Amino acid sequence: MRTQSHIVDSRAIKAVMAHLPHHWVVRELTERDYGIDLMVEIFSPSLKDAKGKNAFAATGAVFHIQVKGTEESLEPVRAGTINYSIDKKSLSYVEKFSTPFLLFRVSVEN
Repeated sequence: MRTQSHIVDSRAIKAVMAHLPHHWVVRELTERDYGIDLMVEIFSPSLKDAKGKNAFAATGAVFHIQVKGTEESLEPVRAGTINYSIDKKSLSYVEKFSTPFLLFRVSVEN
């Protein structure tokens, strides 16, 4: 069964992907139970192809993204800041990675 929660999560992930640069490689991970939704590989706009068009060099830089979607409005507590609690078990999992790990809190309503 596909629940409303699953739909909100999918919408939130699509919203995050839409805001990342198009020349980055974004890999969706199908096993989301552990908290990693996307892996992103950064490419730098520093090259030209044989026709003189922009090309992008691999930087070797990657990071993971976890997306937390909600149907509620997100109200900043101060400029650019929202509150969000994460349980210790989730933080312990994230600390095991040497790769940077970003958390995105996304309202699918606004």
